[in-house]
Amino acid sequence: MNVVILKPAYNSIKQPRLKFAERIIFINDKPEMELIIFGNKNGYDFLINTFNDFISEAREILEDHLHLDDQTNKEIVKRSISPNIRGAFKKWDEKKLKSYRYFIYDNKKKYLPYDLNEYKLVEPYTEIDARDNVYLTLTKK
Repeated sequence: MNVVILKPAYNSIKQPRLKFAERIIFINDKPEMELIIFGNKNGYDFLINTFNDFISEAREILEDHLHLDDQTNKEIVKRSISPNIRGAFKKWDEKKLKSYRYFIYDNKKKYLPYDLNEYKLVEPYTEIDARDNVYLTLTKK
């Protein structure tokens, strides 16, 4: 999973606003997912504080998780995807992954549909421009 964090939006919205979106990209002709994070300054502050609280309380157990969604977090704009961040490790230890090890080490070739190459676009990878992008609006709808 690749992650892109866009520059904060400078607009008249003062309330914290965040939008999460995903897209399929191709790197070296192989499909990958890209998480796009877009928000205003107060939205990014909310995200930083949320992550800091989650990390400071980390018990290094993957069952602990942080779920961000537009149903429970007023800062998340409607129709965002809902990231599920698994328990933070202060030091990486493969043994602590337990049953989640499969998703990190063994599932790499199967985590996207096998026929995804049929949907490959001919355009090269393009950077995201949040201006006038209907998928990255920070207003509530």
